[in-house]
Amino acid sequence: MTEFTFNAAFRRKLRENAHHYGEVAFLESVLRPGMTVIEGGANRGVTAIAIAKAVGKKGCIHAFEPVSEYFKALQNNVLRNRTRNMNIYNMALSNKNGSIRFYKHGEGRFAS
Repeated sequence: MTEFTFNAAFRRKLRENAHHYGEVAFLESVLRPGMTVIEGGANRGVTAIAIAKAVGKKGCIHAFEPVSEYFKALQNNVLRNRTRNMNIYNMALSNKNGSIRFYKHGEGRFAS
C-alpha cells in the first residue's frame, strides 16, 4: 500500500490486510474528536491517516517515521488525503539521544 486515498473503496480493500484492518478498527473504536495522538513508526500512513480522520479537525496527530523511503510515501499520502491535522517527522522516537541504524525487510524494518 504505497499510495492510497482513504475512502470507501480503500476501506473495502483494507479488509484484505488483517493487520491494518484490525489496527484501524481498534483505533476508530477508542479515538474521539479533539484528541491529540502520537504515532511512532507511521510507515506509509495507513493508521496515521485513519487516526487523523478519527480525531477530526480539532484533534491532532504527530506521526514519526525514521525510514526515508517510508517517510516520503507518508508525505505523499498526507498530501493525497488532504490531511491537515497531522505533523510528520522523519525521525524515530526513543528515551535516549543518539542515532541508530534501521534496516528494511519487506514491508517492515528493524533497528540494531
